[in-house]
Amino acid sequence: MNGRHIAFVFVGILAAAGSQPARPAAWLEETFDAYKVAPLDGQGGWSGTTQRILVVSTTSLQGNAVMLDGADNPMPPVLWQEQRPAAVPSFGRHVFSFAVRVDTLPMPFMDQGSFALASEGTRAIELKITPTSAVMTIRNDFVFMICVAAWDLGTVAGGAPDLTTGTFHRFEVDLDFGAPGEPLDDYVRDVRLDGQSQAHLFISNLPGPIFLQKPLDRLVLENGSAAWGATKPVAVFFDSIIGRPTSLVVRHWQLY
Repeated sequence: MNGRHIAFVFVGILAAAGSQPARPAAWLEETFDAYKVAPLDGQGGWSGTTQRILVVSTTSLQGNAVMLDGADNPMPPVLWQEQRPAAVPSFGRHVFSFAVRVDTLPMPFMDQGSFALASEGTRAIELKITPTSAVMTIRNDFVFMICVAAWDLGTVAGGAPDLTTGTFHRFEVDLDFGAPGEPLDDYVRDVRLDGQSQAHLFISNLPGPIFLQKPLDRLVLENGSAAWGATKPVAVFFDSIIGRPTSLVVRHWQLY
């Protein structure tokens, strides 16, 4: 207008390429869904000494789960165990999570079984099902320090049944393995149960050091009930065992 040219300048706008960032790739994802409904032994890298740790489809989050089946009475008593390799990173922030369900209460004076993230010499993070509670133990290789917390199974009068029977509950362990090559900067930042922090339950406060002689390199499932000569059907189920980095994902931007 009036002999003047009007220049329209389009300014590039930074916008996210995609509405949701990709999640970091899991370094462990054990759902048991690809396995046969049969003993776990020999499937997916699992090996051990038992027919009483079973892949089942009738009780799971979805697909399959694994069951520690206590209806066994071997002579002599045997401690049944299965292990599989797990490529646990040696540094950085991670979440290790799993779902657990106690279907029937263990017999008195008998530990039903346990599940652990372990190394050759240490069960660094272990959940054990006892006759009245679920007990998580976090161990340290370099100094005498053990963090322990317990959740009632609903059997203690006046207790808090934080881990009620007959339903799945998810544990999440917030791990910080620190910088590469530094063995003394490993910490458990938090332990969550069904999304709620349980740090206040641990005898030693969290965050707590778990200085470990790496590598953590295996999962361990143990069916303890058979060692006590159990004949009553008791069962604990595990499903959806996941290990994943928690570092923030850098969004990719494009100019247009």
